[in-house]
Amino acid sequence: MFDEHNGPISGVSVNRPSEFDALNGLVLTSSFDWTVKLWTPEGKESLRTFEYAEDYIYDVSWHPTNPSLFATVNNDGYLDVFDLTRDLELPIAHEKVNRCAQNKCHWNNEGSAIATGDSSGSVNLYLLAEKYRKMDNSKYDDLARYLSQKQDSD
Repeated sequence: MFDEHNGPISGVSVNRPSEFDALNGLVLTSSFDWTVKLWTPEGKESLRTFEYAEDYIYDVSWHPTNPSLFATVNNDGYLDVFDLTRDLELPIAHEKVNRCAQNKCHWNNEGSAIATGDSSGSVNLYLLAEKYRKMDNSKYDDLARYLSQKQDSD
């Protein structure tokens, strides 16, 4: 049981198996407490808390082919994309979709596009640049070391 959020959980996403063992099965949770948390399936405490939003975060979704990339959507109408190999605190993309709350986000199977759904009933589609569709392998070791240290300290 994950019990660190200070509000309702609004989204859960489990990372798919990949050749990068340290990232396999990691869990992301989004919440009305304005945070996203990163967990291991067996962890009692989160590995990382992302505190970047200024309103409810409604959904979170791991990228299907880049295991270090995920997206969130929030009540302020933003789509945020994070890459753990590039920055462990801030999104690499912060896009105002429109004035409506963005309630859902979902990647297509190839990871080339993400769709967001909003509170007015609209769906928006964004294309992801080719360079972000696969993980930067040269930065994996640093990320794996960071995750291992966080797990060992729990």
